[in-house]
Amino acid sequence: MKGRRMAAILPLVVLSTLGGSECARILAASPFPSISHVLPMRHIVLELVNRGHEVTHITTDPIKKNIENYTEVDISPAYRYLRKSSDWMGMAMRDWDPVDMISRIEDIAAPICEDALNSPEMISFIKSAPKFDLYIMERLLVPCFYGVVHAVGSPPMVGLVTHGAHPYTHWSHRNPDSPSYMPLWVLPYSHHMSFWERLYSAYIWLYFNSVWHSVVLPRHDEIQKSYFGPSVPSVFDLERNFSLMLVSNHFTECYPRPNLPNFVELTGLHIQPDTKPLPQEWLDGATEGVIYFSLGTNVLSSKMPPEKRRAFLDAFSQLPQRVLWKWETDDATDLPPNVKMSKWLPQQSVLAHPNVRIFITQGGLQSFNEATYYGVPLIGIPFMGDQHYNVAKMVSAEIGYRLQFRSITKDVVLKAIRAILGDPKYRENMKKLSAVYREHQAESLPKAIWWIEYVLRHNGAPHLRSAGMDLSWYQLLLLDVIAFVLCVTVICCVAMYSLIRYLISIIFKDAKLKTH
Repeated sequence: MKGRRMAAILPLVVLSTLGGSECARILAASPFPSISHVLPMRHIVLELVNRGHEVTHITTDPIKKNIENYTEVDISPAYRYLRKSSDWMGMAMRDWDPVDMISRIEDIAAPICEDALNSPEMISFIKSAPKFDLYIMERLLVPCFYGVVHAVGSPPMVGLVTHGAHPYTHWSHRNPDSPSYMPLWVLPYSHHMSFWERLYSAYIWLYFNSVWHSVVLPRHDEIQKSYFGPSVPSVFDLERNFSLMLVSNHFTECYPRPNLPNFVELTGLHIQPDTKPLPQEWLDGATEGVIYFSLGTNVLSSKMPPEKRRAFLDAFSQLPQRVLWKWETDDATDLPPNVKMSKWLPQQSVLAHPNVRIFITQGGLQSFNEATYYGVPLIGIPFMGDQHYNVAKMVSAEIGYRLQFRSITKDVVLKAIRAILGDPKYRENMKKLSAVYREHQAESLPKAIWWIEYVLRHNGAPHLRSAGMDLSWYQLLLLDVIAFVLCVTVICCVAMYSLIRYLISIIFKDAKLKTH
């Protein structure tokens, strides 16, 4: 297996070693406040630094280490609004409503942008911004950061998407995107949809694009002008100005789809197999196995209602397995003897332990990546964003089981755990997927670096640009051609009808004359 993996990545390693770009000044921005979204970008920029480039990283989660040729601009105040306003537990106690989620995008995105751009270090950076050779930006709900490119000399732009690309990302570059078999990331559907699911998928696709272009972009155009001056290009134009899109969601954990040459799928960029301190003896001594439970960094287990916590603990108390639970506060008074809580756990090291049998997760993409890499079956409890979509993939691939948080009871939890442990298909399917996934994960970081340097080498690589971007929306959808064909068809039908009526009238007229 190791030999096959090395054979798979060798061409990319050679490509990225030979013909590498000259050292460049690169600016990267991770403006969305979530560590799971920052990590893929962080690993890309640190690898670029290792290759000799000078990189400045605008980030909500700075590592604050002294690294040669690496500078950080701290915009952690961007977390302020999200932490204050988000009630993920309350959201999960209601039916999931994609329309409500989409309609709230601007309520979330504009304050995040304002808080990030108002960060002291960001203000200082904008005032004296140097020129850069390339701008890499995460494209997630913060288009006001497009304007940064104007402040640093308007270099070529590279976009990074840390989960499935949004419809506007595809639409702005004319990348094929059909809601008939590619459900939007807010939908809990697989790529095989019923008629009614396809109907709703089409509606959500249209609604998302409508909200983005008529509500979000105009507001962010105002924001970027207030920070970068009236001469900054329109946010509508800048959205179409990306030379390359790196999509950190792969067909192995999403679904196969067509992509233009400048849309490059990657996966597991943040995965760095290593060993960090663990409750080693406790894990090693779990002869019946371990269940690992974490809801990630944004959804906090410690915020769940007391009755839900009690349901989980009552279920765990009836299991022979040990349970390791990420719980963010000191609250261990009522724990069964087989349950251990910790405020923080090195998730990859935990999942790598051979005794871990199940991962109970909120369904975030990075957690999904890690579970797949280490081959651990899942129980998904989706709360928001793309988590419902990811959990639907787990279920359709038969590598996981879905629970709704609002429906959690002791019996529901026990049923899910026993289903995973009692049916070998979950572990077998995950083992097969993991083997495929590891091959693609191994080549993802070298591929990302190669494509970034490709854009540098070819001055923005304009030859990758699709001619579809020169067409208006109705031309792209062939509506003008369809309208022309329909008009010609109608004219021909009317002419044929009129001719037939005329001929019939003459025939009847001649017949009538003959009878007289």
